Amino acid sequence: MNLEELRKNHKADILRIAEKYGVTNIRVFGSVARGDSKEGSDVDLLAKFPPKTSFIEYGKFLNDLEQSLPFEFDFLSENGINKYIKEEVINSSITL
Repeated sequence: MNLEELRKNHKADILRIAEKYGVTNIRVFGSVARGDSKEGSDVDLLAKFPPKTSFIEYGKFLNDLEQSLPFEFDFLSENGINKYIKEEVINSSITL
């Protein structure tokens, strides 16, 4: 999947679910953002979660995404990124 397909076919669902949980600033990084994804590549997503989001709420959010999206994805919280790769991930990310 490429960025254009993601935006055209799945952006509305992702943003609807994000809004339900107060998740903002949804971004794409990795192969889809770089434009070198292949058939079957997962989609790497990054977002900002509300302060003090519980693991239960995070899990519910991910479950809702899994039920709605027909592809594999990895989802990272801005605050949960390893400090050694955080700058690179954020700088290479593209707004959904």
